[in-house]
Amino acid sequence: MNVTQIMEQYQTILEQEVPQLARETGAVKRVRKQGLDAVTLVSSVIFGFWQNPELTLGGLAQVARRREVQVSESAISQRFTPQCAELFLRVLKRLVSIPLQEEKVEIPLLKQFSAVIVEDSSTVNAAWRNWPNSGEDVGSRPRSTQQPSSSLCAGMCFPEG
Repeated sequence: MNVTQIMEQYQTILEQEVPQLARETGAVKRVRKQGLDAVTLVSSVIFGFWQNPELTLGGLAQVARRREVQVSESAISQRFTPQCAELFLRVLKRLVSIPLQEEKVEIPLLKQFSAVIVEDSSTVNAAWRNWPNSGEDVGSRPRSTQQPSSSLCAGMCFPEG
């Protein structure tokens, strides 16, 4: 599977599965023709924090405007509920369930080695770990913690419940 095929699958999940997941989790009470829908919220958070892990609620509103949705910081803040956290957990589980398979590339230089190991020292932001309950003051941005990723990640495990 190449990068284009993976991105097409991710896009399908965001555009087609997120609305259903939002209804199942209770993150969306009613569907609106205009305004902040589940797809815009999920896309804004994913792509916004991907670009800038320290993004504020105002920054998330700007990302939503790229989808031609006018939304305030408080409207975004009000969506960060336990149901919304469950929505993001389900979306994340679905996204990481897509198998990433490499395509074999014949490189003569590497044939002389029995193994080639590539390690990664990136960090992963856990921005949603400490979401406050709905109605509480969330300030200008969600609280986040950083944890170093392991040098080899075979998959992601999520706690039940």
